[in-house]
Amino acid sequence: MHRSAALPLLLATLAGCAPVQPSATEGLVDESPEVPAALRSRPRLVPYTSGPTVLYLNLEGATITKALDSNAYQNLSFLCGATIPPFDHTPYGGDRGQVAGELVAKVAGLFRDFSVQLVIARPSAPPYEMIIIGGDCSLCGYDKQNPIGGLGPLDCDDALQGELAFVFAQTFTQLDGLAVAIAHEAGHSFGLVHTSEPCDVMSNIYCAGKAFLDKTVAVAPDHLGKCGQGPTTNSWQRLRDILGAATRLDGQPPDGRPGDARGPIEARPLVEARPQLEPAAAGSGCSVGGGENFLLPVPVILGLLFCVWRMVAAASRGRERSRGAWHGDPRRTLLGNR
Repeated sequence: MHRSAALPLLLATLAGCAPVQPSATEGLVDESPEVPAALRSRPRLVPYTSGPTVLYLNLEGATITKALDSNAYQNLSFLCGATIPPFDHTPYGGDRGQVAGELVAKVAGLFRDFSVQLVIARPSAPPYEMIIIGGDCSLCGYDKQNPIGGLGPLDCDDALQGELAFVFAQTFTQLDGLAVAIAHEAGHSFGLVHTSEPCDVMSNIYCAGKAFLDKTVAVAPDHLGKCGQGPTTNSWQRLRDILGAATRLDGQPPDGRPGDARGPIEARPLVEARPQLEPAAAGSGCSVGGGENFLLPVPVILGLLFCVWRMVAAASRGRERSRGAWHGDPRRTLLGNR
């Protein structure tokens, strides 16, 4: 996260409807009510597949209907009913596609250790989770004098599938903070509670470099006792348990350490496998090399012998022609006379 004088306006997970100057001891709040028990007991609409969890970052806006549900597929939420405008990219840059790409990359970096697929176009079919990104908190009835930056359902143990959460993009002035707010609200949808460790994504306290931390930390006072958890939690490990581990780009299993589960970007096998040559018929070629049989067809061998004969003959004729054109200089060669 940039740390220039203009930047401290951003809180990693949360910020208000108006920019607020954060400090090490000051944090802004989001709202994350628990999913109602009636919804948690409802069977999943579509079972999770063995592939990654799809997280849809909705930058195009939508009209959300308030209902006793949290349903990304039908734009229903028990948290808020509102028309959320499309994401305004102009505070971050003039090229919408470039800004969207940078935002997705930053969110992906926060989820790099987990089996998550980010998309910015609504999937044609479930299952997927949705974060709608745009507008300010007044759209959901919150006072700008007591602002919130995000609104997400706290779904203990990720019991409910296809949830919908809000991030109020007009709160933020930098993509880093917006990205962390998205990851924070998605974390609630996956069942993560607030923590008291400033640099953990699930904390409401300002920190310049947020991440899902693989360490045991205290649960924040506002979430103590929620989701049946004790006084401590590990955000990184809980996400691993819920989402699964990311797959390394080189096809190898992750090593279990946070931050490098996918391996180097350019990780590839150092030596490419060569297809094994089919055995040739007996007597159709010859063997060359020390320990590996490499068979050449008879026509190729004859062609090579013919080329060698032509080269020897040409060299011999060249020497005959050069005897009268040597100019008496022993350092000259046939090559030099060309």
